[in-house]
Order: sequence, then structure tokens, then C-alpha cells
Amino acid sequence: MKINILLFWFGRHWGEGRTYQKVAEHLSKIREVRHVVCVFPPNPVKADACSWPLEIKKIGPKLTLLYQNKRVVPVSSRPYRLRKWINGFFKKHALLTYLRTRGFRRDTTMLWVFPPHPYLDELVKVIPHSLLVAHIIDNFTKLKEDKWLQDIASVQYPEFQRNADVVITGSEFNHRVFCAGRERCYLFENAADEEFFGEPSRLPYLSGASPRLGYVGTISQRTDISLLEHVARTRPEWNILIAGRQELSLNESGLLKLPNVQYLEIIPYQELPGFLKSLDVCLISHKNTDYCKSMSPLKLFQYLASGKPIVSTNIHGLERLKGYILIGETYDDFVKCIVQALREDTVELGNRRIEAARKETWDKRVQDMFAVVKKCFMEKQLAR
Repeated sequence: MKINILLFWFGRHWGEGRTYQKVAEHLSKIREVRHVVCVFPPNPVKADACSWPLEIKKIGPKLTLLYQNKRVVPVSSRPYRLRKWINGFFKKHALLTYLRTRGFRRDTTMLWVFPPHPYLDELVKVIPHSLLVAHIIDNFTKLKEDKWLQDIASVQYPEFQRNADVVITGSEFNHRVFCAGRERCYLFENAADEEFFGEPSRLPYLSGASPRLGYVGTISQRTDISLLEHVARTRPEWNILIAGRQELSLNESGLLKLPNVQYLEIIPYQELPGFLKSLDVCLISHKNTDYCKSMSPLKLFQYLASGKPIVSTNIHGLERLKGYILIGETYDDFVKCIVQALREDTVELGNRRIEAARKETWDKRVQDMFAVVKKCFMEKQLAR
């Protein structure tokens, strides 16, 4: 029997290489998987506007993105009650009709959810399925700066911890929190795509250019912007390049006013390996907060695969790979680690990092995930 997988993510961004995207892509490559459909929250629609019930985007032969719109007809004029009923009817039945036409039946369907998600409880109740997988990446109950995510996570995490058939956690911290008192709870960290694997080489600055230090990833509450500013002010001859989505404004921090700091916005995912190749040192400048403790830094695996030296703050999620990273306990230590990387890095050390990353690929990671999930799925089928 081929398995259909319905995957739910709370954001709307596809193409940035986030964990849910890599899981979806690699699940769709598995022979036993018939189809993977990613369901996103609806795009905002004005009260006087209307839209189709579903927006469907085909990514590959077995992978589809689906946006379920909240509003099919406008709600800004009368009769409001009828219009509200029409929207509710299409919201529920359009999705179910689409899934039936794709062969999503109860006995073939697995729900793979990434809580928190604003419509997750409703969707899990409405969509027939045989197995429920809850995949916990970051622990948003620890994200005090985002009340919306924190509030939904505080309700949904305990619910899925109790009711999910399988719980997958992305960090050792989350594994301890969510696996207490339950079976079928597994730890799978992030990984690297094959495209990120480079060839070990001498650092580019040795050819006579100024050293290039790079930070890749979402700029958020976890990012220690003050640390980046300290590095830039302490060593003005170094160039600091920052690439990623801004959830926290860099303009307000004043960091971008420094002449040796450049913000490159969001670099397309397919161009990231080339960008990493151009760097001398890769930076993980994260704060050591409770929220950061729950993370498995995706950039760590991408950096490793590039072969470039890595300098990080002393955060959780590095434990298994600390032998390949320079760690600064203080701001001044962080700068010293960068100096050490520039002076002492070799082609041999770069090769060691690449070989370590070869054990941490998305293909292997998702194959291992699917193996434990499939086992549970088949056990439930036999028990019926």
C-alpha cells in the first residue's frame, strides 16, 4: 500500500529551505509514499474581496502546495449570515473534495503536523486519517516575544503530546520535554542538502582580499545583534555579510550603519551554497535563551557541508558536533575564535567538516524518520 501524507505548517514561506520544506521534499521521494500535500494557512483577503476556495501549486510529481482560503465570497455586505455560511461550507468541503480526488482515504492517509498552527485542531478533526505525527521543531512556548505563537503552542503542544501516534522532536532539549511519559517519541535534528557540499580549499581572504564573515538565517529574537556589532566595531577590516528574513529590524539596531556590515536580504536557497563558498568564516551568533535551547540550528549543517570554519556562541544544539566548531563564551572570545579560524584553518580541517556533514544529509534523515513512522502506520493497519 502506498501512503499519502498531508503536512501542515503555520507559515506561508516556501522556497527558503526550512525544516518542513526539506521534510516534505524528501518524503515525496520515498518509493512507499504516493503523494505529499502541504497545507498552509490562508492568505489574507480583504472583507470586500473574494477568492477561490483553494490555491494549488504543483512542486513535483508527488509534491503539492495547497492554500485553503478563508473567504470565497465577500463578507462586507448583507446578508452576512448566508455569506458566512457559504465561506464555511467551501472551506471545509473544498479541501475534502480535493483530497478524495487525489486518493486520500482514511486507510491510506497520514497527517504530519508542525504545531502550532491556527487551524490545526479543526483540520485534524475533519480529515480522515490512520496516523497522526506531531513534529516539534522549535519550542514556541519559550518565545515570549511572539504572544500569538506562544499562546497557541501552549494549548496545542500538550494536546498533540497526548494524542499523536508519533512525536518527532528536533533537538535534545525538546526530546526531554515532549517525550516524558510516552512511547514512540524520536529525536531527529536538522540536516544539509547535497547541494551544500563543497570541496575543501584555502580560505578566500588568503588571496589578498579582506576576510568575509557570514551569518545566514532569519534575523529574530534569537540573533545576538549586539554581538555582530561588537565584532564589526572591534575589527573594522573584516566584512560582515548578513543574509535572511528580518523578523527583527536591523535598521533599528544601528548595525547597518557600520561601513563593514552589509545586509543581503534573502538569498535564494539555490544560491546559498555559492554564497557560503565565498566566505572565510561562518557565524552562529545566537543568544542562549530558553527558546534557543529548543533549536537545532539548520545553518550549522549547511555551514559544515561547505567546509568553512564555524564560530558560534555557546548554545544548545551543538553538542554532537562541537569538535568541528570554535565556540566563544564571551563577545571578546567570539572575536578571538574568528582570529583563530582565519589564522589556523587548513584544507584538512575543511575536509573533516565536510565528511562530518555527509552523515547529516536530509536524504538520510528523512529516510530514518519515515522508517519509524511507517512501522507505526503498519502496526495500526494490522490492528484493525
